[in-house]
Amino acid sequence: MTGTLRDQCAGPRFSSPTPTIGSLRLVDDGSGSANRPPQPVEVVNLSGSGLRLRTGQPHAAGTLVRADCQDVLLLGEVCYCEPEGSQFAIGVRLEHSLVHTESLERLRKRFAEEQTGWARRDA
Repeated sequence: MTGTLRDQCAGPRFSSPTPTIGSLRLVDDGSGSANRPPQPVEVVNLSGSGLRLRTGQPHAAGTLVRADCQDVLLLGEVCYCEPEGSQFAIGVRLEHSLVHTESLERLRKRFAEEQTGWARRDA
């Protein structure tokens, strides 16, 4: 294997012209870590297969994370974490992404309301 995990990102990386702020949660690993409050993160850059985040806390390689940023939900695995000034830069290998989460939440609520109405009508 040549290079570091950080250098093995497939595809071009795109940087945000303005800081993009989101939140990062640990995915439940059975230890109760998912109950911790979300942490603020800054998206440094992203590609089709991963992203680089800046955060105030370190995360071990292999940690499963959920990042929420604007109208996008991203699920992935930390592949590296390195000090960067007073913060930490973490690389996340993306496994799944979901866009338009606000629209999907509105649709879910409307569907739930319709089902409740159908249940009342059938009762």
